[in-house]
Amino acid sequence: MGSILLFSILAILAMILLLMILVVDQVRGVHRAIVPEEFDLEDEHNHPASAQGQGAASALAFSDADGHEGAPLPEDNSDKPDTSFGTMVSKRLWDAMTGKPLPDLDEKLVEDLKPRYHVLLAKHCEELFQEGVENGQSGKASVPQNKRKVKGLRGSVISWIPQQHADAIYQAGFDSVAAQSPESRQPLQKSLLDALKVIATRTGMGGAEALAERLLPLDPSAVLATSEEGAATTGGNPALPVPASGGSGDSGAEPAPPALSLNSPEMTAAVAAAAKAAMKQDGVPA
Repeated sequence: MGSILLFSILAILAMILLLMILVVDQVRGVHRAIVPEEFDLEDEHNHPASAQGQGAASALAFSDADGHEGAPLPEDNSDKPDTSFGTMVSKRLWDAMTGKPLPDLDEKLVEDLKPRYHVLLAKHCEELFQEGVENGQSGKASVPQNKRKVKGLRGSVISWIPQQHADAIYQAGFDSVAAQSPESRQPLQKSLLDALKVIATRTGMGGAEALAERLLPLDPSAVLATSEEGAATTGGNPALPVPASGGSGDSGAEPAPPALSLNSPEMTAAVAAAAKAAMKQDGVPA
């Protein structure tokens, strides 16, 4: 009899406790509906990481909406691969542009890309020469790499030239540091020009003489003036070659000028015209 009474008392206490919990929940629900700020602060205190994440998301959404802090920064495309050349990279690019038949490449695409390739190739040669100059100034020679990542406005392209031409261009730059007279610079310019002429003949690139004269003028005092003039004319790019092909991969581009002899007296004017055409093809304001 006593155990039954005890069980009844405990059951009644449990029911009272359950009713109290339900009443408290109801009161909290009414209070939350009337004064929600207190419960928001309580939740933030109990779950700070979650609150910070929500706050960051809200701030990001706001900054994205007004187009300022949350807006993505413009990307530098010059260091990304230029996909317009497709699988034509390194020696494969050289082979395609020098006329080696590659069965899986479209000949028209190769012809259309030649003017842009000539600009990249001239930049490749200039960077090799400047590497030689810098090493000559520091007195530390090195073996130049004939494969180089050349950056353009639409991305980077892995360019390749035969090693003997890379050596000749680099060595001309290295030796030019110590050559401070027209007599000592003349054989260096000839060596540089010979290498550039072979490259120009193989690829159809024009302007070998103009590029050699700009990189290594016989008068040492003209180096700075020539560099400043070239930067002002081409926006910091090397002396642009004369495209020998008439195609272009960009709609609305100016047709390429006809191929000229490397020894033609009209070469200087043709180089200037080709520079404007090449810059227009790559979207550079004239």
